[in-house]
Amino acid sequence: MVRFVEQGIFKPAPADVLADLGRVIGRIEALNKWLTEEQQISADQQHAYAVLLKIVYSGFLSQGPAAP
Repeated sequence: MVRFVEQGIFKPAPADVLADLGRVIGRIEALNKWLTEEQQISADQQHAYAVLLKIVYSGFLSQGPAAP
């Protein structure tokens, strides 16, 4: 995404970033009930960050050329 912002070069990551972030978000949600209050605070922050990354990366992908 940095190349896109700085130079207009659209080159998505070879990995399925959205699926990976979805799995991270799901794992955090599944683990949350087993965590202490202090751990839940950290998990909530990580969850929010992963959701934000997913939103930003989805926006990046939407700026690329239309799929055939």
